[in-house]
Amino acid sequence: MKQLDGYSMMIVCKYLKQFRDVRNLGLVSKKNSELPLKFHFNPISVTQKSRKFFPKMQTQYLYTANDEIIENMDKYIITYPIDVKYVLNPTLLKTEKKITTDNIKYVNVCLTQTIPTHQLMELKISKFAVDVPKDLTDYSPLNYATRLCPSFFAYNSLTSFKFPNTMRKFGKELFSGCSQLVEVDYAYSSGTIKERTFSGCHALRRVKLSPFNSLRELTLIDIKVVNVSVNGNEIYGRVPYRIFKTMKNVVCNEVFFGKEDYMKGEKQIPDGVVSIECGCFNCLYDLKEMNIPDSVTEIGDCAFHRCAALTRVKVSKNLKKIGWMAFGFCEKLTNIEFPPSVNTIPTRCFVECSSLETVKGQNLTNIETEAFLDCKAKVVKA
Repeated sequence: MKQLDGYSMMIVCKYLKQFRDVRNLGLVSKKNSELPLKFHFNPISVTQKSRKFFPKMQTQYLYTANDEIIENMDKYIITYPIDVKYVLNPTLLKTEKKITTDNIKYVNVCLTQTIPTHQLMELKISKFAVDVPKDLTDYSPLNYATRLCPSFFAYNSLTSFKFPNTMRKFGKELFSGCSQLVEVDYAYSSGTIKERTFSGCHALRRVKLSPFNSLRELTLIDIKVVNVSVNGNEIYGRVPYRIFKTMKNVVCNEVFFGKEDYMKGEKQIPDGVVSIECGCFNCLYDLKEMNIPDSVTEIGDCAFHRCAALTRVKVSKNLKKIGWMAFGFCEKLTNIEFPPSVNTIPTRCFVECSSLETVKGQNLTNIETEAFLDCKAKVVKA
């Protein structure tokens, strides 16, 4: 705790649940005694009684519907899901909550009714996340939305969905539990398709990606039965190798290799892969050697972490970046050579590599702190 500066402590406060926890931080160290004075907003819910501990507070965040309203604030930010009727009619909210200012910001709005197009334009729906009840069947309001909350369609009965081109951000588990979903078209939206997006979508057969989409691992697209294609013939985002290889006549410059690729049967990194995902081979105790093709330019954090049997790695000639702890605890690795394009050995890259003797590289000029923690290897110019 003593190593955290004032700014870091303010960040910590945002994750606390009760006021007494913030107050107790001041008892940990003298430098935290004036921590509440630094806030111009409330990091947690406040009452009229606890408000005095934040004397410089100008903006009140409302975290739950039961939060007390502190009068005469310059701005109110409502973070809990709020019914769209209050957004359409701010006077109703101001009357119920006894808010005097018009400066109110909404973060998460729940659509409980069909909204005419002209009202949507007035709402500027792109400024906040949108949530919907499970029984809503008219999704036309989404034509003006730019981001969707996690589990937005979860356990819905819809069979197909096409995203508007305005969409920019998707939450996790977006279609989770949609057992009747057959087809999804991302049109020309942009944003990352996240973890467990298609969990439990057993009827899914077609996913059409946007050229501007990226996919994370564990989206749970079953490539054995799902046809994955792209609107166009090129995709600019990051795509896992196992999905990319199923798409015909599609160009992708950001193909990555992840743990899911390895677990599904790809035991060596194929040519054409650009990056090795974070934790890709983490804790694979039977991995003995690896040939990294010359198409790879980046090795992610902890990529080969705790590969205790790894003895040899042939590195890509075009490698540019190595992640944090990429080869940490590779106890049987004896030597490794990097191309001239690599100039940095990051923090804890070779921590506890007890058998490592030499690390070769022509331009290894930046050796970060603890890069060779508990490792006696020497850096040798190739």
